[in-house]
Amino acid sequence: MAPPEPTSPGDARTLVPLDPPSYATPHDTHVFLCHDYKAPGREDYVWETTIGAEKARNVHIHEDVTETEFVAMREAGDAIAGRRARCSRAGIHFR
Repeated sequence: MAPPEPTSPGDARTLVPLDPPSYATPHDTHVFLCHDYKAPGREDYVWETTIGAEKARNVHIHEDVTETEFVAMREAGDAIAGRRARCSRAGIHFR
């Protein structure tokens, strides 16, 4: 088996194509995360979620967020953290 595609540097706009396909995915589809930032209001880290939960609560990918808003949020967060956006299709697992 080949190793997963390496994470590659890019800008926030390179992440946008990864999210829209999930909008058509059933809400009860489980997603296993490769990392979690423990969003405000949560006491625990999360390693598994559902598409429906993310559409309802995730400020970056809820159903009403525009591409422009998504890119602005990512760029602001990346500037604070001193990092560039990284894109890895290998880090997304649907079940």
